[in-house]
Amino acid sequence: MGKMTKGTMHPATRAVVKAIGIFGGVRFLQVLFSLIRNKLIAVFIGPAGVGLVILYNSVSDLISSATRLNIDQSAMRDIAQSARHDDDATATVVTVWTVFLGVLGMLLMCAFSPLLSLWSFGDTDRWWSYCVLSFVPLAYAINVGQQAIMQGRGEFGRMAHVGIITAVGGIIISVPIIILFGAASIVWVIAAYGAMSLIAVLVCRTHFRRVRMSVAEIWRRGQNFVRLGIWLTAGLSVMPLVNYLFVIFLNDTASTSQLGVYQAGYTIVNTYLGVIFTGVWIEYYPHLSAVAHSRRRVNTVVSHRVFTLMWMCLPVVPLFMAVASVLVMIVYSGSFLDMIPYIVPAVGALPLRVTAWCMSMAIMARGDGATYAVVEAVSGLAFIVTAVIGFNTGSFLGLGIAYFVWHLIYLATVWGVIRFRYGYRLRPRVTVVVAGITVVCVLSAVLRLSIGWTAPLLIALAALPYAYKHLFGSTSKGAAKGAGR
Repeated sequence: MGKMTKGTMHPATRAVVKAIGIFGGVRFLQVLFSLIRNKLIAVFIGPAGVGLVILYNSVSDLISSATRLNIDQSAMRDIAQSARHDDDATATVVTVWTVFLGVLGMLLMCAFSPLLSLWSFGDTDRWWSYCVLSFVPLAYAINVGQQAIMQGRGEFGRMAHVGIITAVGGIIISVPIIILFGAASIVWVIAAYGAMSLIAVLVCRTHFRRVRMSVAEIWRRGQNFVRLGIWLTAGLSVMPLVNYLFVIFLNDTASTSQLGVYQAGYTIVNTYLGVIFTGVWIEYYPHLSAVAHSRRRVNTVVSHRVFTLMWMCLPVVPLFMAVASVLVMIVYSGSFLDMIPYIVPAVGALPLRVTAWCMSMAIMARGDGATYAVVEAVSGLAFIVTAVIGFNTGSFLGLGIAYFVWHLIYLATVWGVIRFRYGYRLRPRVTVVVAGITVVCVLSAVLRLSIGWTAPLLIALAALPYAYKHLFGSTSKGAAKGAGR
């Protein structure tokens, strides 16, 4: 790698910032249009319409996830690791497998449509709606399969176009359907989004040579990423499960309004704030998968991503704390301000969360699905134990502190696994940066809860020049050296 002149962003850092800008923007657009769609449903149909959306989406998402087996993530790893002359064959196998699993999901949803209607509505009269929606698992399976190929081949522009076309096309089709047909539109709106996701990925599809293979060869070559996909499905199912168990606990021990405040706060911390870092996954995982064979290069890539994200956290976390009340008022209402003692310390855990996430991706990149599932199980156990203790001892403030402790435990677990199982380690300088910025975030949380929003705002403004210097200046060279492709 050539030398960098002062004030020049390192290429690896530029790739991260560019990915965050592009895919963070796409994700923001998707969230915005989702809010508009839900607002229209609430206005023209009422709360029952919103409930139907949640009900139908939960079923289609469950079947899509169960039959897809997360092979889009595991297959992307194989594509990123394939030599250029061989990735056509891998892409062909991925395409066949995702279509097969999508068809399987469609058939299962259609076959169980009477039971799904009975469980959801108490009768079988709406079986036809689940037959209509059975198209959605097929559409999403093909979509994620093709996007896995794009991601593995580094075709991020195509992925961004798929997201934009799906979001824009979906809202354009949905608005007149909702206005004209009211409650009868819900099924068709969901199906329309599925159709747009399929159209978008076919329009923007990557071009590769279809390799002729026998069924036995396709089955054999797909075994590795299907096996890893099953483990990833097990690991990624842990958090939804334990959060559901905690929701049941809250529903039994607290009021319905407290449950609603918690769910709203959890969404802000885990969904809306995550929009900022959406692009990192798109660029980071295929890069990490491509160098998984080299301990030194994995150390370099992981260290660089942690280093870059830490300096992004430095101004973002205190600023988020400062504007938290305004954000809650905009997204929800004044009755949800009780979540502030929860989300402030929870947001303060972002440096721990980001670091643990970057390191856990190294486990996935190695294809060690069993270890990944075990780590996620430990994380889920830590969440449920700390959350129950935290709420019982300190209500929403206790929950916020529990969120921080949970991520501290999760980081220690992942750190220990990658250090002693694989020999990976963060560079010492990056470790110091993680510790220092975590301390700043904790201090910001304490000041926000004790004296108000002005203190974290001043910290954010003071931190901005330092973050800019380390991201865009020559000081980014230290952690990024050797991280190029």
